[in-house]
Amino acid sequence: GIVVGEAFGRGLLHGTAEVEIEVARRLLVRLGIAAFTDWAKPWDTSPGSGPGPGVFALGAGVRIHASRTAAFRFDVAKRPGSRGLRVSAGVIPPWPR
Repeated sequence: GIVVGEAFGRGLLHGTAEVEIEVARRLLVRLGIAAFTDWAKPWDTSPGSGPGPGVFALGAGVRIHASRTAAFRFDVAKRPGSRGLRVSAGVIPPWPR
């Protein structure tokens, strides 16, 4: 199939800025809350050649760190000007990445 959407194209410039605060620590597990922003600018999108509009979102989430292994994340984000929330979950690999 063909993938289309605001943040899809032959090229993509993207970035994330995040800050996390530790709120609890029990033995080898740390719990944190995070605030972040994500931004993307696609090129050569399906509606036409050249750059597409920039897309960004603001969000918050929970981080669960187990010792020096990967962290687990659960996030909720909102794109200004759009309806609804975006929910995602995943694993953050340990440094160095």
